[in-house]
Amino acid sequence: MADEKIPPNHEDPEPLFLGDTFAHLTQGRLYGVIRRPALAIPLGLICCCALYLRTGAALAMLGGWVASLLAASLAYSLHYIGFVHANRERGTLCPRCTSRMWQFCCARCREPVPPLASLWSGALLSRCPHCGFWLSSRQGTLLAWCSTCFHAVEHPHHFYARPTQVVVMAIGRLPGEDEIQEPWQRLGPPAPTRLTLYRPPDEHSATLMLVIDYLADNLRFAPLVIARTRLLLVADDAPDASVAALRSIFPAAPFERTSAGTGKGPP
Repeated sequence: MADEKIPPNHEDPEPLFLGDTFAHLTQGRLYGVIRRPALAIPLGLICCCALYLRTGAALAMLGGWVASLLAASLAYSLHYIGFVHANRERGTLCPRCTSRMWQFCCARCREPVPPLASLWSGALLSRCPHCGFWLSSRQGTLLAWCSTCFHAVEHPHHFYARPTQVVVMAIGRLPGEDEIQEPWQRLGPPAPTRLTLYRPPDEHSATLMLVIDYLADNLRFAPLVIARTRLLLVADDAPDASVAALRSIFPAAPFERTSAGTGKGPP
């Protein structure tokens, strides 16, 4: 993984091919001997001696090892297929840049790690292939990771289990820091016409709120954001032309008026 170029994750999760599953499995402790010449060479010599002395027993052991590798690869493939299906259904978005998000990284070196680390609580890949750090979603050492902006979120098993909903609020003045109320968190770089707020996932979902200044914003949104927008709030003092422009961008989202245009921050 260290030498591979990780593309920005603008689209849905990519499938894993058979070669990928084997490559990921050999990064773990159970089958990692394949990648370590210091262990693989002596083990190969031992196997050759065993084949010469006890051919039947050696072939049975070798066959069992190959069968276990194939079974682990199949289990991993099925696990990842289920993860991809659920992630597509939930439409998890990066809280910072709103790109699609499905990857993992190490909390210490922040390098991407295979999704194998999330299978069976890391039974097959318990340490980072890059720095050797112990990986655990529950202990906060395995993170959900965005390869577009490199943002990371703790506890991916909880984060990826909740859908991401988007709320767009169009008002005439962006709220100040003292007007942002908990549990909302400000994320992303400061912008003069747009503010990204995030409410961490609870038992139902995570929520991204895009607060825009309808008087100055260029009203451009990524298709992923438009598809995930579940509510459009527009200040009740906004002109009809601005309302019509916003409603044409989000034709499927429910529309409501809000009094936040008076300067009060999001609830």
